Amino acid sequence: MLTFGQSNALNLTWLIAPGTIRASLITGMLGLQPTPTVIEVSLWLVYAIVMSLYVLWPHGRAPEQRRSPHVEPSPAHV
Repeated sequence: MLTFGQSNALNLTWLIAPGTIRASLITGMLGLQPTPTVIEVSLWLVYAIVMSLYVLWPHGRAPEQRRSPHVEPSPAHV
């Protein structure tokens, strides 16, 4: 049984008051709970750091455009 990180890390009841529409939207779309555990907060932070690095990391030069197989251009209509 996993018991590490199961204590409450934050108290977000001021933002996610149970029984409100705002709480339903935040919980449903983001999965945030009014009292997240230490392990939940840790995993959210790891996810945010990894995704931020992925999005913000410089990609170097742009990839070359892929060309379709050689197709002769159609003659222009006069």
